[in-house]
Amino acid sequence: MRRISVLLSVVLTLAVVAWAQEDKKKEEKIKEPEKVKTLHEAMEGIGKQSESIGTAIRKKSYDNMEKDARKMLKYIDKAIGFEPPGGVKGDEQTKEYRELQKKLKVAITKAADEAKDKDFKAARKSMRTASKVCGTCHNKYRPEEEDLDK
Repeated sequence: MRRISVLLSVVLTLAVVAWAQEDKKKEEKIKEPEKVKTLHEAMEGIGKQSESIGTAIRKKSYDNMEKDARKMLKYIDKAIGFEPPGGVKGDEQTKEYRELQKKLKVAITKAADEAKDKDFKAARKSMRTASKVCGTCHNKYRPEEEDLDK
């Protein structure tokens, strides 16, 4: 169980960090509209909080897990409502992208509530669900990212 938690935390963190680094490179080349910067900042914040939660899970140090999950929710709220990244267009893609955003928010809210109730086993499970949502979204809307398993 511990190996799975660690693996999922690492994969989620690496995916978010890779996305943030790629976005930072693009941002250096061209000046992006303010709303795109807001999305990038939100994603970077989600990544940092995810990394913090992953570290807590690995160390079985749950003292700040609820606080970190609540911070992550603030970043998720900033990201909700944006169009899919990478120039993906169309009503169906936008609808699916927003559904993934909602699923992420539900999973993180659940993890925060479970951490508050000191049900860390359930909180870890909710974080794995969140990790899967992130992976699904990145695979669909950020396909240029490297396959982290290679």
